[in-house]
Amino acid sequence: MKRIMVSSLAVVAITLFGCSKSDQSNSSAPTQPSASTNQPDSTGQALEKYGHTMATAKRTALTRTDLITVDRAIQSFQADRGKNPESLDELIKEGFLPRLPDPPKGKTYSYNPQTTEVKIVDAN
Repeated sequence: MKRIMVSSLAVVAITLFGCSKSDQSNSSAPTQPSASTNQPDSTGQALEKYGHTMATAKRTALTRTDLITVDRAIQSFQADRGKNPESLDELIKEGFLPRLPDPPKGKTYSYNPQTTEVKIVDAN
């Protein structure tokens, strides 16, 4: 019994003390991110990237919401009039929209009266 206890204690001691200090210091040292990981170099850059990402997400969400608003107005027009509106301006003239939502800067609405597809496209 004493022999098993000593053997077990020896295994535990070897396991605990087998790692040298240099191994521990190397494993806990921070590593430099590689250039290919696209990780920000500092907290400031991380916050800047986060801010940009959030602004882009907000613009995308607002654009989608505006398109849904216009699409619902088209559907209401179809249900009420039994036909597709000839233009987006007709939705405003007939009272289905108070005004067109502002498209993002440099963009405009594109409407196909045959398919009732509404898109936001480059203004040029």
